[in-house]
This record gives sequence, C-alpha cells and structure tokens, in this order.
Amino acid sequence: MNNSIQKIKFCNEHCSLLNDTIDLFISCIGYEDRSFYAYNKLKKRLNLANLLLFAVEDYSDYPSAKAIIDEEKDRGVNCIIVKYSDTELVQKTIIDRIEHIIETNKTAKIHIDYSSMPRSWYCKLPELLSNLIPILEKVYFWYSEGEYLKFENEYPTAGIDSYVLYSGKPSLLERKRTHFIGVGYDSIRTIGIITLLNPESVITCSANNPTRVDVLNKVENVNKEIINESFMNLSLNITDVEFMIAKITGIVNEIYTIAQSDIVLIPDGPKPLIFTMSMIPWIIGEPGISCLHIIRNNSIFKPNNVKPLGNDYSQTFSDADHIIGFSLNNCL
Repeated sequence: MNNSIQKIKFCNEHCSLLNDTIDLFISCIGYEDRSFYAYNKLKKRLNLANLLLFAVEDYSDYPSAKAIIDEEKDRGVNCIIVKYSDTELVQKTIIDRIEHIIETNKTAKIHIDYSSMPRSWYCKLPELLSNLIPILEKVYFWYSEGEYLKFENEYPTAGIDSYVLYSGKPSLLERKRTHFIGVGYDSIRTIGIITLLNPESVITCSANNPTRVDVLNKVENVNKEIINESFMNLSLNITDVEFMIAKITGIVNEIYTIAQSDIVLIPDGPKPLIFTMSMIPWIIGEPGISCLHIIRNNSIFKPNNVKPLGNDYSQTFSDADHIIGFSLNNCL
C-alpha cells in the first residue's frame, strides 16, 4: 500500500454534520441545479473567510447558474471563474486556501462539495491533501444525489473525444490486462469505451442506492448486454463510500496478485463511483494498476440539468437531503 495512504482512513459521514461549524466550504456552481443545493441551504452562514466558490466560464449559458452567481456577486462574494481545463489552478487554489486556514486553526472543519466539479478537479484532492491530513485531522467530501426524470429509454450520451492516463503506470511486464469499467445511464458511451479499448477482460462496476430500487433497475437494464458479457459485475452501494473503496481495492488486489493481471480502471457513472475508482491506483500504489479518464465529446454533449433529489430547502441538513458524504481522517 502507498506510504501516504497509510496515514489516512476513509469514513462515511452524514450530511447532518453540515449543521455544525464550517471553517471552509468549497463548491463549484454548475449547470445542474443540484450543484448549488447544499450551498443554498447554508450560504447565510458563510462569508468570504469561510467560502471558496468556483464557476466554470460558461455558467452564463445556464439561467439557474447565472442567477446564483449574479446574486452572490451582489452579496460581495468573490466567485472564481475558471475553465474546465484549469485543473491545476483549481487544485492549487484549494490547497493554498486550506493551508492558509490551518496555519491558525489546525482543527478547522473543511467541507468540499464536489457535486458539480469536473472529475479531473476532485479525484486528485485526497492525494494532494494526504500530507495535510496528519495536521488537519479531517476533511469532508459531499455529493448531492440527483433526479433523472427526463429520459425513458435512452440517456443523452456525453460521447468520447479521447482518453488520458489519469494515474498509475503500467508494469511493463508481459501480463494480461483486466479492465474495470464504471457504468451508469450512458450505455452508449460505455459501449464506445469498450470498442475503443478492446479489453481482454472486463469487470463492470455499477453503483446503486438501496433505497432507490428504480435507479438500480434502470442502470442494470440499459447496461444489460455489457454486464452479461463481462467477467464480473460489482454492484456497489453508492451511499457507502467506505465499503466501495474496500470492495474495489480487495478485488483489484486479488486479480493483480493471484491472476497476475495488470489492472486498468475506467471510471464512469455517478460521481462517488468515479471518485472511488480514480483513487485506487494511489491507494494501492503498485506498478501495473492504472486509471484512465475518458474525455467527453463536446460536439455532441448536451448538458442535462439534474435537479437535487433532496426536497428540503430549510437551513438545516438531514437524511432527507440525499447528500452522500465521506471524510479523510488522520489515523496516526
């Protein structure tokens, strides 16, 4: 296991913790209404000292996002406008802000809402924060579940432009490769990924919320052919990030060591699944375990305004909000 990860443990968290003191809240306002669900509930408690707010430069194309940003500007909030591709800038801004906070408050409560962040932004944050966790003790990550009501049989596809090596590295040995592929509503994209990579062996990873059987049924139905043709399907509880990490890590280790196979993870589907799969090469830290990120095809991508599943717009947080959370903890 990677030395940096030995100092850290992952724990599931309840969103009721957002009712407590917040020393820094980090969020990105996007085209999905769920991107500002949590923020709207607590923004009256936040000021410039405990808020780091981002928006992608095309926010003005989406009325809901524009209304939020305009309102926040009127309140004097400094919203940082960036490009989707400004990954390193965003990550550096986040790390610099957290380092500044803990200079005077080592027990600061840091909360990151990644509901509408691009995967290239948020997936690397635990690794980048790993050296700060022994000082900071804990950082929270939150994701607002969404409603997907606008499609019956076919979800609008994000397509494929290209793929990039996100993390890890090949072993350079003559070994077979096993691909772990995340699946969600976009089965057209998943089929395209499999066609593009032509993997020797496929293990699909699907995420479900046990309280939302309709979602599980729909995901399994749209991916029926893919799942049936795969070597194995891991059905993972999206509300239990701690278990998701343990389960995927366990299966990856088993195939890597016993089956003597290199591992390639291709995260897709809901963000907690993408987050979890993307961290595996860092968590295990062995050559031959890598992660690819698929770049969407912007020429065919049509933004889908996903609304928050939570319908409680009060100023307090409860399980009715359907916000999935986990934390990085200092285990020394």
